[in-house]
Amino acid sequence: MNRLFALLFLSLIAQFSNAQNISGQWKGNFIDKSSARGTYAGDKCEYVLELDVQGSSVMGTTYTYFTEGGKRFYTICKLEGTYDSKKKFLEIKETERTKTNIPSNINNCFQIHKLTYFKQGDVETLEGNWDPAPNQKGNCGFGATNLTKKTLVNTYPQAYANISKLNEQKQIDASKTTAKTNSPAKPINKPKPNKSITNSPSQTPIAKDTKPDIVAKDSEEKSNKIIPVDPKLENRKTNVIKTIEVTTRTIKIDLYDNGDVDGDSISVFFNNKLLLSEKRLSEKPISLLLTIEDNDDVNELVMFAENLGVIAPNTALMIVTDGPNRYEVRISSDLEKSGVIRFVRKKKP
Repeated sequence: MNRLFALLFLSLIAQFSNAQNISGQWKGNFIDKSSARGTYAGDKCEYVLELDVQGSSVMGTTYTYFTEGGKRFYTICKLEGTYDSKKKFLEIKETERTKTNIPSNINNCFQIHKLTYFKQGDVETLEGNWDPAPNQKGNCGFGATNLTKKTLVNTYPQAYANISKLNEQKQIDASKTTAKTNSPAKPINKPKPNKSITNSPSQTPIAKDTKPDIVAKDSEEKSNKIIPVDPKLENRKTNVIKTIEVTTRTIKIDLYDNGDVDGDSISVFFNNKLLLSEKRLSEKPISLLLTIEDNDDVNELVMFAENLGVIAPNTALMIVTDGPNRYEVRISSDLEKSGVIRFVRKKKP
């Protein structure tokens, strides 16, 4: 019996060790090998995959970019596919075109990409070939695809270093606090009574009136107060991208341009209050500190696109630092819909 349990345990370990997390963003290019001008505007295009893998099922979005005559063109498609973790094999198919500015004289074909997962050190890649989806008119080409997983470490090294330093400092501060708490208490030297002061009623200190806790009162009034919605937000739909359960009262938000830095500008609202107005995203972070209420209300952060930059839609990478925990969220907004992230304070047991 013990031997059987050990074999099962080792089997589970092997399965977990072989598993790869391919969810996230992959960036690179695909090459058209059929001709110099087979598909799109040349033999090489920038290509981005955003993958959401649930078991063997894959959903997500593809972004294709190229430059022709000094102008930047793009097409954005929905994708679906499958992933075999044992073979490390991914097959995805573009199924629906959501946005594009590619001229009608250039073939804009759906593609099927068949890719294999590789990892060398900290670098993860998807490599393979692509073919056109069936039943399409014209020359759609065929060729090779090469993508690298985009992570905080290799895309924003300075941000990752800052977060690591912040976590190290918190650990040091926590150690100091623990050492201070465990140190023996020092004896308290009570002041000697002043003999010049008598106990006559006229000289007895009078306690001042205790004022109410203004902070607590303001918080209570704030929770019961209906905050008007900004007129900007009323005219657009919202799309809840993710709900994050946080453990600390104050969290740190860092916002970056997700992908090419192309002039995306945003405004940020938190619980209907404007925090940032028409700020341009870049590779440098825009940082915010948010206070999460202790009640049962959901705290909402809304990213409002002021423009679409050179390449639509307006996309941002948001890093959430919640004490020792860190989350990466990609927010997409356009001129019709705003991306929303919800924060819920985790209740203490």
